[in-house]
Amino acid sequence: MTYLEYINVRHFYPNEKKYLEKHINEGFYIFINMWLERWKPMFQAKNYLIEEYINDLGRRDRINDVIMYCEIENKELFVNKIIEIDKEFETKTLELKKCLTQCSGWENNDDIMGELCGKNMVKDEKNWFYFRVPPERMNEWGITKDDLF
Repeated sequence: MTYLEYINVRHFYPNEKKYLEKHINEGFYIFINMWLERWKPMFQAKNYLIEEYINDLGRRDRINDVIMYCEIENKELFVNKIIEIDKEFETKTLELKKCLTQCSGWENNDDIMGELCGKNMVKDEKNWFYFRVPPERMNEWGITKDDLF
């Protein structure tokens, strides 16, 4: 799938789609840039809700989607770049025993929102980042040392 096909087939918020169309010359690398723009500031923000963090992790999830379904020129370089960024992200976060959505309250009971937000998410190589927390946010989000590996 080409870049244009991808942004026309996948669901994006209207402003996000306009942004992607505006940056068409960057191709799929725009997704890496969008991820960097979101996660780097999350460590400095004064007020940063766990729900915002989970939403921002969706940008990293989008990269998995791009790698899986799209025709990326120099795919090996693209993948190596994201591996490099992931390693940096891992050094700045701590590993949780359970998915962040279970810490947020989104997964309560058997509601539909809980299912959509990963109530029963199991850690794997594709979603590992949903099982990481910035140490600076633990107290704010009610995450304790007992929640860590």
